[in-house]
Formats: sequence, structure tokens, C-alpha cells
Amino acid sequence: MKKLIVIMLLALPVTLLASDNDAKIKEDIKNYFISENEPSVKDAVWTDDHIFKVGVLDNGSNRDGFADYVCLELNQKGLKDTLVRVVDIAAIQKGKWVNLGTSHCNK
Repeated sequence: MKKLIVIMLLALPVTLLASDNDAKIKEDIKNYFISENEPSVKDAVWTDDHIFKVGVLDNGSNRDGFADYVCLELNQKGLKDTLVRVVDIAAIQKGKWVNLGTSHCNK
């Protein structure tokens, strides 16, 4: 029992460090997508630990390909098992969530 407690206490700082690192990576990713690097993105937000939503203006096209691109960026930063949703930013301003594209980042 004492060994289990010691192991748990030793693992705690590593878990907290990983959590802080993930938070920093997620903030950096959000900032990248809302920067001038991605002019089509009007806003981005993490709505859950594993759900990233990117707001764009609806031009009538399916945005699954853009969601796949977002997944590539997330995967390069080490974030996996994330659901990306590309949503209509104008609809959100009217109180509606309209999904334009989706990708599951599992790589």
C-alpha cells in the first residue's frame, strides 16, 4: 500500500507538467489559427479537452478538407484524439451552431 502511495505521489508532478504543457500547446494552436497566418479563420476555441472549433465564414463549400488540415497541425504539435469542427461564425453570432466540416484527429 505504501509503495502505491509513493508511486502516485511521484507521478503527480509529471501529470501536472503534461497538463500544463498541453494547455500551452492548445493556446498556441488557437492563437496560430486566429492570427494572420490563417486569414479565413475568424475565431477558434477549445470547447472541451478534445474538441477544437474553428469559426469561418460560410462560402457554401464543404470544409472537411480544412478540418483535416487543422488535424495535421494538431498532430504535428503532439495533440491526438481531437475532434475538429469548422463552424459558421456568422450563424454563431445569431445563436446557432452550423457545422461546415469535421475531422477526427487520431493519428
